[in-house]
Amino acid sequence: MFICTHKRRAQIFSLTRHESQDNNRVTSMLQANKILSLNEAISRFGKTLDLDGDTQKAYRLDLERFLAYMSPDANLANIDKETIRGYLDNLITKEGKRVSLATQNRHYATLRRFFLWLNVEGHLENNPATNIARRKPNKDQGELPAGSIIRCLEREQVAKIIDNTRLLRDKALFSLIYSTGLRVSEALSLRLEDINLNTDTMQVRSTKGNRPRKAYLSKSLKPLLKKYIKDLPSEKGWLFPTSHAQDRPLSYGRARQLFSEAAEEIVNPDGSRVTIHQLRHTFASERAGQMDSLLLMDLMGHSDIRTTLRYAKVSGYAAKKAFDTFDQHFSLRLN
Repeated sequence: MFICTHKRRAQIFSLTRHESQDNNRVTSMLQANKILSLNEAISRFGKTLDLDGDTQKAYRLDLERFLAYMSPDANLANIDKETIRGYLDNLITKEGKRVSLATQNRHYATLRRFFLWLNVEGHLENNPATNIARRKPNKDQGELPAGSIIRCLEREQVAKIIDNTRLLRDKALFSLIYSTGLRVSEALSLRLEDINLNTDTMQVRSTKGNRPRKAYLSKSLKPLLKKYIKDLPSEKGWLFPTSHAQDRPLSYGRARQLFSEAAEEIVNPDGSRVTIHQLRHTFASERAGQMDSLLLMDLMGHSDIRTTLRYAKVSGYAAKKAFDTFDQHFSLRLN
């Protein structure tokens, strides 16, 4: 009995000693790090991110909105699960409506990564963003899972938008995104040296996931692009510079604004405004079912085939064409 009691006391002492060491280690990290304000923490976190332009901007905008909800000098230790839930549940659009399911879940993903970084770096002892359930689609309100809705444009709408565009630069930009499927950030990051009009190819360097790839110029785009490039003052530099400075690329925000102006009278079937990103969706949707999904995956710069397969709802035209081709060449003759 004495031996068992002695062993038990030794185990308790050992566990207590290890717990004390762990607590001391966390406490030391917290003491070693300056207690940050929320504003300073967000600034430091942003500098650690190595993401593509669009994703980096989304993180920044989400955290700026969280900062506005709280206060710049908010005490990080006072932010708990209920604070984060309250923020997420009260996100609204400019029109005063609740944000979409995808938008809310994106904000949650941003905060989860931010607070994980604070915890790992020793600025917070506990991570308040863990075990917070994501918002689920409300079918009674017509909500669908994120990624299940892909809004595309009709060809007539694309033609009208391009026709409404005043500057040749903007016509070339919108036409390039529509005919190549590039992301907006990828198109804006192109330089003149990346374009090869002899081989009808271009090198896309600033990509999502930092995976450079080759893209292809369509025959319908080439005359417009050649005309636009010919009018540029230099043979090197940004393909789409600002109007005031050739050494600065057009910003994402400005490109989005120019697109909105050209598409002012065009809306989606649900009444929402169309966006410049829908040009890329339209490129993929027009080709889904017309080409192998792996080829489309490569053209889109996707790293996961499941992302590409979202577009694979084959149109009635594509299904009828495939049926007729097979029927003509391979079906058993029944007469």
